[in-house]
Amino acid sequence: MSLLTRRWKNWLLIFGCWMAVAVLNNTQIYYFTLSLGRTAAWWSLLPSSILFFGLWALFTPLVVWLAKRFRLSRGDWGLKLCLHLLIAICLALIDRAVFELIWMNATATPERPFSWKTFYQVILRFFDYGVYIYFIILLLNHALEYYRRFQDELLNASQLKAELAQAQLQALKMQLHPHFLFNTLNAIAVLIEEDPKAARAMLGQLSDLLRLTLENVEMQEVPLRQELEFLDQYLRIQQTRFGERLAIRKAIDPATIEASVPYLILQPLVENAIRHGVESVPGPAAIEISSSRQNGMLELRVRDTGPGLTNDSYSLSKRGVGLANTRGRLQRLYGERHRFELSNAEGGGLQATMLIPLAV
Repeated sequence: MSLLTRRWKNWLLIFGCWMAVAVLNNTQIYYFTLSLGRTAAWWSLLPSSILFFGLWALFTPLVVWLAKRFRLSRGDWGLKLCLHLLIAICLALIDRAVFELIWMNATATPERPFSWKTFYQVILRFFDYGVYIYFIILLLNHALEYYRRFQDELLNASQLKAELAQAQLQALKMQLHPHFLFNTLNAIAVLIEEDPKAARAMLGQLSDLLRLTLENVEMQEVPLRQELEFLDQYLRIQQTRFGERLAIRKAIDPATIEASVPYLILQPLVENAIRHGVESVPGPAAIEISSSRQNGMLELRVRDTGPGLTNDSYSLSKRGVGLANTRGRLQRLYGERHRFELSNAEGGGLQATMLIPLAV
């Protein structure tokens, strides 16, 4: 639907609502006239109502624009309320003046000709009705705005829940990937002969990893401490795969340990580091995980010692399901109040940096 078509539909909806108000108002005037003992045809009173409320139908888009331009919010609501009152008085005077000018000339007769004195008297006597209408439009616009925001938040929450489920399923897919699982089981099989105690410990780690993945199904955010506990289980199994070739380094600021982070947000970054920074290169490799406070924000970094970004690897990382899901979740949780980027680290390797609001 084009913007012009949508605007025309909105205008027709506004006009239709005002015409319904005009019919209702005309019906009230009709029965009030009858209650005074006067006779009047219902349809003969209708043009006056249509003209009056039709003018407000023309003014409604302007009032809606003014409501958005000078939104009543915390801090300066008093000043903006005074501004709206001033605008309401001006529009009410204009509306009543246009209405009376048209209606009094249309209904003038030789016996009751148009009178400027009467014109000014009627305007000053009845313009306050337009002030009430202005504020009714203003309040209805605010109510609809809050309703749309509420619906957007509900939609956003449902999308976040779906993305969290996708992250959990992606984590399970990684954990049950044949290559990963077979290597883990092979390591356990070797340990059964050499070190049964270590083999039993490794089976326990695999079980704990699967349990932790689904433990907080309904939670969007968890303390960083809890996120690191899950990551430790994952890294223990990965270290079993790679042995001494893989070194894990951590630099976690104690002041951030209870900070809230999206659940399962670090695992895709570490998985990406292992896939591109450990599996793809021979010899020793390291993964560094750090957290720090930066001007009221929480900064998380995951760095590997692999080849870093190349055209091919960068393209793959941009298309990766895990990283794409990470970007999507951060955008929905924090909007513009976050930063996420991949870059080549000083000294070599790939570095994933995440900056999110710090909440403890």
